[in-house]
Amino acid sequence: MHVAARHGLPGVVRRLLRAGADPDQRDALNRTPREIAVMRGFVDIAAESAPALPGGVSMARFLRDPH
Repeated sequence: MHVAARHGLPGVVRRLLRAGADPDQRDALNRTPREIAVMRGFVDIAAESAPALPGGVSMARFLRDPH
């Protein structure tokens, strides 16, 4: 999943998540796929793997929508 996040491949990220990939797995530099996506500017990918907030609010809304 780290490679898909690094290269901005949202479809691959979605398929990996549906297949059970761990979005919190860390790479050799201790980064999650979400952190890599944010660093590279792939906000949609970061939102795909973001956990829901309490109350069922998606973190994706906060990553995608300007404040």
